[in-house]
Amino acid sequence: MYKQMAGRAGRPGLETEAFSYVVTKNPIEEQYKARHYLEGKIEKAQSQIGHDEYFRKAILELIYSGRKTDAMILKFFESTFYHFQSKRVTNPFIKYDLHEIIGNHMS
Repeated sequence: MYKQMAGRAGRPGLETEAFSYVVTKNPIEEQYKARHYLEGKIEKAQSQIGHDEYFRKAILELIYSGRKTDAMILKFFESTFYHFQSKRVTNPFIKYDLHEIIGNHMS
């Protein structure tokens, strides 16, 4: 997560370098955290919107913001990281159908 966020510190085409800092509470934590963040493996990102409570909250926020039609709600979810990850699952136990998932949450 740190490497991903630090990578956003600069803006391509506008700057030639950027800076990122790790702030720690003490020297011992400094030694551990610096090594962990700078040399560690990148953690696998997992979308959280697929959890029932987040999914329903997102639908309600879309409706509140004026996106009230099925097409508008579907278009939003088609552009999410959740949808991207779900489409890439190989040999799913249950077939992935975004429209059906949204419908189930709406009902």
